[in-house]
Amino acid sequence: MFSLTLSGFGIAGILIKSLEQLQCCPDESRSMHNKRTYKESQSMPSFSERLMSVNLDVILRKLRNKGVLPKPSAEKLLDRIPKILVSEIVSKPTIRVVGTYSYVDGYLPWCDILALLSVLVDRSPRTILEVGTFNGYTTRLMALNLPDAEIHTIDLPEDFKDTDAGLQKDDFHLIAGRRVGSEYRADPSIKCIQQHFGDTAEYVFPVAEFCFIDGSHTYSR
Repeated sequence: MFSLTLSGFGIAGILIKSLEQLQCCPDESRSMHNKRTYKESQSMPSFSERLMSVNLDVILRKLRNKGVLPKPSAEKLLDRIPKILVSEIVSKPTIRVVGTYSYVDGYLPWCDILALLSVLVDRSPRTILEVGTFNGYTTRLMALNLPDAEIHTIDLPEDFKDTDAGLQKDDFHLIAGRRVGSEYRADPSIKCIQQHFGDTAEYVFPVAEFCFIDGSHTYSR
């Protein structure tokens, strides 16, 4: 009898028996084996049933993490995300924009800001979690459009140093140049934002109805 177990992949106890071995068994032994096999088959799922329950994505991800298979590029990963028009998921909400906009490295592009605000105003969540405060420009606009919502935003501590990095990071140029929350802090009318500090790789997030993740711009391949 040859037993092959694929540990961790949801397939266990794949038993392969050679035809020659079955043929050389005495009749009595073969009868006992058949009875035992029949009884086990009544209580155990069939191989095809176990095979159907295997999650192929989980298997491939574990093989990539172990270095058995190459990891897909960031471009290929992005291509897997379905692309839809904002008009397909929201109506025509009226959004509020105050002040001027000048792109700064680390800010959202203007088209992304408009899309985000459109979804937020249309859905009107009561609690929002933003990962990646940066200077707080997007945070301020979210608060202006949803003044009754409770907005939690998190960024790395203001005194964060390269030596403090737990997980690998390669966006220190953004970390060093940020002024955490300066945009919304300068607006005294905003009262609904709670600023949090910590490394989101290890942080316990507050519960929120809407999550906007725009932080930790480090991509492992």
